Amino acid sequence: MILKQDGSWAVYDAIGLEKVYSMIGATGATGDPGGATGVTGATGVSVTGATGATGVGITGATGAVGATGVIGITGAQGSTGPTGVGITGATGAIGATGSVGSTGATGVQGATGTQGITGATGATGVVGISGATGIQGATGVIGATGIQGPTGATGVIGVSGATGVGATGATGVAGSVTDGDKGDITVSGGGTVWTIDSGVVTSDKIAGDTIVNADVNTSAAIAGTKVTPDFGAQNIITTGLITGHLTPKAGTATAGTSPLKFLTGTNLTTAEAGAVEYDGTYFYFTPDTTSGRAHNGAFQTFRLTANGSAIGPAITDYFGANSAINLVASSVYEIELFAYLQKNTAGTLTWTHTASSAPTLISSLWRAGPVSGIAAGTPTTLYTGSRGATTAAFGASASISNNAFMAYEFRTRVITNAATNFRLRVTSSAGTVTPQAGSFYTVRRVSDTTGSFAA
Repeated sequence: MILKQDGSWAVYDAIGLEKVYSMIGATGATGDPGGATGVTGATGVSVTGATGATGVGITGATGAVGATGVIGITGAQGSTGPTGVGITGATGAIGATGSVGSTGATGVQGATGTQGITGATGATGVVGISGATGIQGATGVIGATGIQGPTGATGVIGVSGATGVGATGATGVAGSVTDGDKGDITVSGGGTVWTIDSGVVTSDKIAGDTIVNADVNTSAAIAGTKVTPDFGAQNIITTGLITGHLTPKAGTATAGTSPLKFLTGTNLTTAEAGAVEYDGTYFYFTPDTTSGRAHNGAFQTFRLTANGSAIGPAITDYFGANSAINLVASSVYEIELFAYLQKNTAGTLTWTHTASSAPTLISSLWRAGPVSGIAAGTPTTLYTGSRGATTAAFGASASISNNAFMAYEFRTRVITNAATNFRLRVTSSAGTVTPQAGSFYTVRRVSDTTGSFAA
């Protein structure tokens, strides 16, 4: 139901047309009955009253929608301070959140219209007006955003020093130096061209340590006679040949300063005449290719350069307490000994070979002159040997004359098992013996098969 401009109410259908309602009149009263058995009275005409209009209750107007609350003002952003190293400004506080607006009160429902009086049927009462919808409360204002603190100022960058401007000297006046040879320099071109004369630049005029390898022409071919090189501790490496005479520098007692030293290497597959090689165990020399590579028979020597002290009669090292030779394990040695002595008291001698670790084999033979002393005569010979033992003792000699000088020659072969040391000892049946200067022994390690052999 809509309130019209003339103040009346109208009801519209779904397509917007106004509906018209008619009022039914009240039912007329029943006529009086006729007289008794008289003339029948006229039938009363009953007038049907118009049907009363159906009362249409007025629907209350819809309440107006409450206005939307105002959005809070956004706080202005703080101005950005100059960039700098200064202290960072504190972060602005966050503005308080605006309160939510209260919901508008619900409008009062319109009174229900009075039902129309039924004439016969009373009029339908007017539909009460619906109360207006309450105004929606305004939305609370959003708190303003806090102002951001200013950014600290940037520290001042130090001023760079000004680049110095080197003043260029003024150009000399043209023609101030006349052309011609001025001694070490020749001037030409009206004083504009200066040329250093040949042969006037000496080493005294070249700054030290300024000429490097790149400054020397590859085709310089400087004669060796003009060079006296001193390489100091630098290694000299060449793939070429060293021709001419080779005179190594004298050695010293300091380690690593021997005049000539061979490093361990691998022997040539095919021996070459004149080759000297070292495989870490033996030295080799190849005199010719027919017989092939030969073992260079190096040997160790121990020799008394002065007479020793008298020793005996108990068993004692003939060459002294520190005279034993160290032998390598699993090796073969030839040991030749020469003992020149004086027997201070008449009596026999017993010689003994002694090892610190039992060799696989000791085999030895000694030979000596007559027991009367060194003179022409029939030699005496004795043999001894042992397998897997630390000693090999000879039988006692014949009795030697008092104060007689004797010479004994030993030829000994030793096959080692473990590494060991080896020495010669002597026992007197009576008195002592005095080792004489010139007594010595040599030790040679036998190499593996070396040389060229045929079937």
